[in-house]
Order: sequence, then structure tokens, then C-alpha cells
Amino acid sequence: MKAIIYCDPESPIGRASVQTLEIIVPKEYAMITTSVPRRELHSGEYGMIVDTTTIGKKPGETGTVDSFLRTMTLDPQPEVVRVYNPTTCVLDILKVVSQYANKNNTSQGGE
Repeated sequence: MKAIIYCDPESPIGRASVQTLEIIVPKEYAMITTSVPRRELHSGEYGMIVDTTTIGKKPGETGTVDSFLRTMTLDPQPEVVRVYNPTTCVLDILKVVSQYANKNNTSQGGE
């Protein structure tokens, strides 16, 4: 399974994150998007969503991903990882996507 990185198209940090992440995150590990990925979520190929709409909020607060997931019926429900710190957001995203990719590669009999 792969990850989805959802970036806020209205936020300067979100737009900058898209440009940066598209360069450094391999497409085989994650899809980077600024639109609600309904079709992808229903495909069953994606098991985790990184929500960048929480950047700058207090830890524990939810973002846009939680709002749109409440309107969808998915089985299984994807894991949501929220990033909060604007100074470390790209590093935080790389870390969780890498850990998720490694976990899934190992559990699916990968190298």
C-alpha cells in the first residue's frame, strides 16, 4: 500500500510543500495532491494519508483530511498522520512516508 500526502492548495506552506515533495518523494511510495483523493482512497491502494493542513495548528487538532474522511465510507479506513511544525514539516513527512513504505515493503515480502 502507498501513502497520500494531502497539501492545502490555499496555504503558501502547502503549495511550497507540493513543489518540494514532488522532487524528493518517489511516486511508488506516495501520491502528492491538493485535491480530495476520493477515487484513490476507494481504490484500496492507499493505506495512509499525511495531512499537511494541520501545519501551524496545535498538536492534536484535526485538519481537512479528517473532515473529508467523515463523508466517506472506506474499509479499511486509512491511517491519518498529521504534521504540525512548519519548520520541520518536510522532514516529518519524509520520515513517516519512509517508515510506512518500509513497513509495507517488509510485510508484503519485499526486499
